[in-house]
Amino acid sequence: MAYVTFTSPECIAAIVLNDPPENYISRAVMADINRFIEEELRPKIKLCSVVITGEGPNFSSGIDLNDVVKAGRDEATLLSRIGHRAMRGLEGLPVPVIAAVAGKAYDIGFELALACDIRICTEDAAFRMSSVRFGAPPSSGATTRLPAVVGAGRAREILYTGRRVSAFEALDIGLVSRVVRDRAELMEAARETAFNIANNAPDAVRQTKAMMNAGLDRGYTQGVEDMEVHAFGESFGPGTEQRAGMEARLAGKKYPWSREGVEWCRFKG
Repeated sequence: MAYVTFTSPECIAAIVLNDPPENYISRAVMADINRFIEEELRPKIKLCSVVITGEGPNFSSGIDLNDVVKAGRDEATLLSRIGHRAMRGLEGLPVPVIAAVAGKAYDIGFELALACDIRICTEDAAFRMSSVRFGAPPSSGATTRLPAVVGAGRAREILYTGRRVSAFEALDIGLVSRVVRDRAELMEAARETAFNIANNAPDAVRQTKAMMNAGLDRGYTQGVEDMEVHAFGESFGPGTEQRAGMEARLAGKKYPWSREGVEWCRFKG
């Protein structure tokens, strides 16, 4: 059985964790995600965004403890390395990644959502890094990504206590950008966000993500200012998206990259 399924249309692709109801993330699942990123997503020059979600009631409950309770140091170290690679792979995609979260996003499931650019969730969603309660620290980047999203003070409290963060608290602290009623509305919100991204100038979106990632990695003073100045300047001139886009705006015409009816990944339900 495939515990993760993929659809890879030209513009908007999807990763679906497909082991309901818990959608546990195993070493094999992370390896599959890594392969899909490298072999299917990175080569697609027309890719606009990626949506990741879970089949059934939950996004992901994390790792199945039955699989790792007796793991040794070497096995656990390898699991963490593969997890970091998967998260960095998603984070490093040149296009935005949208996490559509229903139900539980726990432990490495939480970390998977944190590696995405945008998080949308249902009213019953909950986020939790509970591994500290059973003797393990985060494995795949939560100690860096959560402070970047919600601030160091809130992140410390959430990670040290291992407590549950509800959907509406997640919205209040900026962990998610939108809360919707149920899974049907969740996938519609993901579609809407993906379409909004797809209807912008693709190179400009990619450059914006690259600069945001560079800023988060290195800070403003370590080259990001020069990177932004260079990218902005290079975006102007004959034959560029800037020229085509601004001329279309001034003429009251559609942008040349308008993607009405864009090919879209399909989900059950």
